[in-house]
Amino acid sequence: MAPVVGSPIAAGGTAAPTRVAHDASVKATLTAVVCVIGAALDVQTQVAAITIASVPALTSSSSAGPAVCQRWLYYGMPRGAKVASGNVADRVSKYLVGYIRRHALMPGAPLPSEIRASAELGVSRGIVREVYRSLSTSGIVETANGRRPRVSRVSNRVLTRLLQHALSTRQISAEQMLELRRPIELLAVELAATRRTDDDVLALRRAVVTMKAAGLRREAFVRADVRFHEIIGRATGNPLFGLVASALRESMELSVRIGVRSPRANFQQVIDTHEGIVTAIDRGRPDVARRLMALHFDEARANVLRSELDRAQATATPRPRSRPRALPRKKP
Repeated sequence: MAPVVGSPIAAGGTAAPTRVAHDASVKATLTAVVCVIGAALDVQTQVAAITIASVPALTSSSSAGPAVCQRWLYYGMPRGAKVASGNVADRVSKYLVGYIRRHALMPGAPLPSEIRASAELGVSRGIVREVYRSLSTSGIVETANGRRPRVSRVSNRVLTRLLQHALSTRQISAEQMLELRRPIELLAVELAATRRTDDDVLALRRAVVTMKAAGLRREAFVRADVRFHEIIGRATGNPLFGLVASALRESMELSVRIGVRSPRANFQQVIDTHEGIVTAIDRGRPDVARRLMALHFDEARANVLRSELDRAQATATPRPRSRPRALPRKKP
């Protein structure tokens, strides 16, 4: 697999064994995902905290770009720095995000009320209210009628919207989404094989049973497959895997749906591979689990390519022209 741009190998380092290249690819991929989340949210402290605490591999990355991104995510705008010129809403937003950082607030902690924020910043309550609504949409704060806004728990909403937009506008393809998922899922299944609980194994087996019961009902089959990968993310014990996996859910459903759309898709082969993955996880065999997950993605990619080929051939086949209807003759 070609190294991801930004990894030590892609940057011109010495060639390394396949496993080292794989790990570097995963680091670069996860770093890029975290940076996307941070850029979209304009510094979300919770995402940064998970990045630093739960993914130590990211902090050891030798790439200058990701390192700058990590420092920016964690520290945010320096204290005492002047707010850049912009509209009033931007100033209020930076004040509230900075308030969370300066006071090291945890999820669920209350934030300044509309009255207090408007008084300190010299703006109307209406503007503060709109900013809080915007931050709620971004997943930074939680708002509810009759109580003060609170710090939100980390959410996948922004990244999910970004991926949905990219897919719906055809800026990325299902095959490209599979390329992004592949290194993440390979590492996730390795970790799941060493950290899983009995409940995780039971949930994975239930997902496979649901896939079998779905038969040719494609929507049910897709939902079971998506659930299968979400359970693996949970079984890693790392919340960032769960966050990324759930954010990729729409793209996962799309890629699977495109694959099963082809009449040549082999459902039984996909089910057999999933069963093998569960067995490897249950027996604590990360090497076997990783190999089977790689096989699974090769199968998914082949199904996607076959589906695209079938659709291209159907589009290229000319349709027979229908004869124009003859007009009725007028009676003399």
